[in-house]
Amino acid sequence: AKSKKYIRDLIADEMFSEQLWKTHIHSAINGPIIISGNSGSGKSIFINAAIEELPDEVNGLIIQADNELFSEKHPDIIAFHTVTRRGTGISYGFSEIAENGMLMDREYLIFSEVKGKEAADVFKAAHTGHNPWLSLHAPNNRAALYQFGNYTKISADISLEDFFRMIADLNFTLIHISDFKIDELTRVVGWDDDLKRI
Repeated sequence: AKSKKYIRDLIADEMFSEQLWKTHIHSAINGPIIISGNSGSGKSIFINAAIEELPDEVNGLIIQADNELFSEKHPDIIAFHTVTRRGTGISYGFSEIAENGMLMDREYLIFSEVKGKEAADVFKAAHTGHNPWLSLHAPNNRAALYQFGNYTKISADISLEDFFRMIADLNFTLIHISDFKIDELTRVVGWDDDLKRI
């Protein structure tokens, strides 16, 4: 979309209620979040609206392959997209942009459409004091967390259990969207040593 919807529009469109926004979603966007759903479910529309709700005093970097995410009014959100020029050796992928974002001390790193090894960059950002947001395709929040873990394993030498142990204390919020409606909201609150799970 060339113009974006704002949170008030999403409430009017019944993507979520005003009460859910005030009690859970608004606080969730101040930390790390995973937004999942199928293609065309409304993930990017939600993220674009949420970007404008970040306080003016924080900064962020959008990392994307396509120019879907943008800010219209936030004073310190910048957007980069991946570039590969065939035959030149020039390539700026998620990893290169994320690494530079961390060097620039960007507080929020917003990864659009994570589909593979770039999940390890999200994982790294989460463990170095940044607030990563990532969107990915998954049928529900549980699957989204496993998808994040399996994608991370592609590039990181880590078991799925170790991934979950390390992610457990970062207070990720998982938001699943189906047919332009938030149908699942989950907060990660820790690790259960007895059950060996988040």
